[in-house]
Amino acid sequence: MTNIEIERQQRIHQLIKEKVAARVRSGELDVPVLPHVAAQVMALTNDPNVSAKDFVALLEKDQQLSARLIKIASSPFYAGMMKVSSIQRAIVVVGMKTLHDLVFSVAMGERVFRSKRFVASMARVWEHSLAVATIAQEIAKVRHVSGENAFLAGLLHDIGKPLLIETLERISKELGDRVPFEEVFLDEVMRDYHTVVGGLVAKAWRFSDSLYATIRFHHEYEQAGDQRELALLVHVANLFARYLGLSSYSQEAEFDILAAPGLQAMQFSDAEIQALLVRVPKLSRELISSFQLVS
Repeated sequence: MTNIEIERQQRIHQLIKEKVAARVRSGELDVPVLPHVAAQVMALTNDPNVSAKDFVALLEKDQQLSARLIKIASSPFYAGMMKVSSIQRAIVVVGMKTLHDLVFSVAMGERVFRSKRFVASMARVWEHSLAVATIAQEIAKVRHVSGENAFLAGLLHDIGKPLLIETLERISKELGDRVPFEEVFLDEVMRDYHTVVGGLVAKAWRFSDSLYATIRFHHEYEQAGDQRELALLVHVANLFARYLGLSSYSQEAEFDILAAPGLQAMQFSDAEIQALLVRVPKLSRELISSFQLVS
């Protein structure tokens, strides 16, 4: 590439970043609608009078979704050697809370984490999100902190990235699809804006304060206020995923995870860290494989 071509590309990249920044500031991003089934499940979860029967009735209305959930619940990650042949059985095997998380996961994977142009980048974001979800659960068990929302918070912590990828697709079309989008540049845009955009999505979808704070401040957990515990948990899970090669970016700088302030803040013992480093790569890959079964 000649110097003139490099300069032209830099000008185009700067123009694109200015367009993204302007849309973020003005709130003119096209925030997707929360998938209908996810919204329904969230409403049921917030209803203190809901029963497993209500949950089953809702899911069985969508045969395609039910089939996908049963397939995932039957995977080695969730069922081990047990057989799952119905939604009722899935609740028995994995529990209603886990099935709720699976509904969100399937809905996000099918409706939100999708891109026509940036397929590889979106796939990395999705696999990273699944990895952080399961790692967050494992850390909650190891450190004996509340893990009720660990999976969902991990799954959704980078929800701003799919919207940024979609925004870049729109800008690309506006510019006539003639713009070369290197993955490194895509990484740069996501790094700069994903937490702010994620916060906008969390507000639009009316997520809880704890989920909003985690999505918005998982890189700056001290700013999460009363929701610091969950934000810190996901921050550390994110570090583990990146350290183990499950980053959402095409390039990831090496870092010493043992020196990370987040790990020190959670007061891990050396034995706990080593146990997680051994255990979570296998769990993450198994969960990712479970979702590949239904893709």
